[in-house]
Amino acid sequence: MKTNLRIELYKFIHQKNGLWGLLVLPLLMIYSGQTTRLSSQLITFEFGAPQWITLILIAVGSAFLSMEYRYRTIVPLVYKSTSKRAIYGAKLIVILGYGLLLTVVSALITMILKPIFSGDRYPWTPQLVQTVLINNTSTLLYSFFLITLAFMLLMVIQVNAAVIGIGLIIVFWGASLSVAIIKTFSSLAGILKWNPFNMVFVTQQLSSPAYADLSLLTNSQLVLGTLVYSIIFLIIGYHQFKVRAI
Repeated sequence: MKTNLRIELYKFIHQKNGLWGLLVLPLLMIYSGQTTRLSSQLITFEFGAPQWITLILIAVGSAFLSMEYRYRTIVPLVYKSTSKRAIYGAKLIVILGYGLLLTVVSALITMILKPIFSGDRYPWTPQLVQTVLINNTSTLLYSFFLITLAFMLLMVIQVNAAVIGIGLIIVFWGASLSVAIIKTFSSLAGILKWNPFNMVFVTQQLSSPAYADLSLLTNSQLVLGTLVYSIIFLIIGYHQFKVRAI
């Protein structure tokens, strides 16, 4: 597994897709700071970093995996490795690590942007710092959900552009779609509240309990649902990776 991780990390760095993500993230955060009304919530959500990070992860993660098949580099990789599970797992760990890096970078950028956009308003109180940390944790959790989903979709539909498109829909409209579905079929709300679109709320509800009125899930249920879906996506994605012809 260590050998696979070193190989995948080298390939990820060599492809430079991750570098573009690191360059784009601060620009997107600045855009949010300029176009969003200043509030403590804008600070605690690090100038929209959760949605930007998840979008970058979908684009970079799906490209990282799809390029293996596009350039046929997956062939020698499979034949040299003793386990496809180790290959798939290493790729997943590399992208998860990249998500952690983006989360750390977003926190550092927030520290730079905060005095620029808010001046002395919204000082770094213990409560504000705690909320930022909770949001960072929820971002990492949701990143796991979206990365496993992106890998699974890429193995199933095998079209990178389609995976990114689906990711955009989930990130920007997933919560609205979930609320619409639950309200339309309110008699089935007890079941429909577990739909995968509803897991988008994990990036907001853990620090803002009011969102529970929309998700109809408690924080613990939301975390559990996100993890369960992530594991399901991981299992299906790996199975498709294992049986996919190279």
